[in-house]
Amino acid sequence: MSTVLYEQKDKIVTITINRPEAMNSVDPETQQALIDAWIRFRDDDGAWVAILTGAGDRAFSAGADLKKLIPAAFGKGRTGMHNTYGLGGSSPATSASRARTRPSVWRRCAGRSCRAPAGPSGSRAPSPSRRRSR
Repeated sequence: MSTVLYEQKDKIVTITINRPEAMNSVDPETQQALIDAWIRFRDDDGAWVAILTGAGDRAFSAGADLKKLIPAAFGKGRTGMHNTYGLGGSSPATSASRARTRPSVWRRCAGRSCRAPAGPSGSRAPSPSRRRSR
């Protein structure tokens, strides 16, 4: 039984996560089947719209199948498969871009010293009262 079903009627494609016994959670095999389905849709000029749905009546999808995904994520041969196919996610180029354009967030404080929230590196910006004026 396939974990992902791909059906096309005219210009409409329906991609169904077919693991109702696991509340349609995504394990590594289902992730690869979803990647294959989205690539098939992307490359088909006759398909205009894709509908993503889940089989069964309990859940659309419970998300990642942690029982299978966590051991796979920390095991040997871990790869970011979705990045390879241009299907989104974080790549070195987008991570570097985000680091350069990280916005500064300041909070207003009533009569006390405030600090901006820690950034990804854990460093904190100076409090608003200590900012240099230009």
